[in-house]
Amino acid sequence: MTGPATPDSALPEGVVAPVPVETIPCVLCGGESFRTVLRGVRDRIWFKPGRYQVQICEDCRLVQTRPRPIPGEALGFYYKDTYSQDGSNIKEMYDQPFGHLLNIYRIACIEKVRKIVPEDHILDVGCSFGSFLAKVHDERGCAVAGVDMDVGSIEQSVLTDRKIPCSLHIGTAAELAEQPEQHGQYSIVTYLECLEHDPDPVATLKATRQLLKPGGLVLIEVPNWRSFWRWFWGRWWMPLFVPQHTVHFAPATLKATAEKAGLEVLHHQTMLMPVEWSLSLRGLVHDLVSPDSKPPPWVDKVLGPVIFVTWFLIEFPVQFWLRAFGFAGHQALVARRPLESGD
Repeated sequence: MTGPATPDSALPEGVVAPVPVETIPCVLCGGESFRTVLRGVRDRIWFKPGRYQVQICEDCRLVQTRPRPIPGEALGFYYKDTYSQDGSNIKEMYDQPFGHLLNIYRIACIEKVRKIVPEDHILDVGCSFGSFLAKVHDERGCAVAGVDMDVGSIEQSVLTDRKIPCSLHIGTAAELAEQPEQHGQYSIVTYLECLEHDPDPVATLKATRQLLKPGGLVLIEVPNWRSFWRWFWGRWWMPLFVPQHTVHFAPATLKATAEKAGLEVLHHQTMLMPVEWSLSLRGLVHDLVSPDSKPPPWVDKVLGPVIFVTWFLIEFPVQFWLRAFGFAGHQALVARRPLESGD
């Protein structure tokens, strides 16, 4: 489905791309009719350069970053010197009460379908520092494995720190599925804030089906395009994370993606994500103060008290209502490899 690199002179109005980009058909249905819904979206987490647009497929309604950096070196530009390389506190965050609660929440999502037991073998795709795997091993006593493209995250894994038995791989689920000995090895595969980064989510989930035992489960956790705060904040909605997020799933398109990959959807729910308002407000202020670069440190110092107060007054109480009515900022889907598979 890939297309040729788009020269600067051919970029849509409002798109500024410092790397080669491509404009391809819809990654779900192959359609070529799109409508632009957001313009001028940029990275407000790592503050990488460039502005992009977000479009919706008129045929299947999947929302995509389009055009997008070409997978490989161009897209890799947006991940260079991030995560494990920038001194971020992601590893430490998951060792705090919030991180523990989030991972318990994820375990609970899987157990809406069935209990996790010691006999399970869980693979976390995009495992980062391995915090979820460490938690599920501690709570349920099951075997764990992880795969991630970020070498630093694998090398700094909490699983290694704590000497938890595991197998860690550098790469992608598709690359892992190229190894025949990996086929049918896992009873549960998880994608936690990962699939929205994938240039070809259908192909990746098809590879995942090969890794699963017949009847094995997949947990997919991604931002929810139907979130109320996405509608409210527009291009400043923090979970957009463009252009690193190449696909933006609504519940219907997430289910359609899993089904096209040959998986049977068993459970879907929206999830609380209690910093959505705060980080979106921060992104708006950053854009106003420093529209084309990283804002100076004083901005966050001034914002800190404002965010703290609004979190208690607005974000915390509203999130429960959004979750109750299906408009929370994230979503989780549990699907199954059919018991009778043609693989």
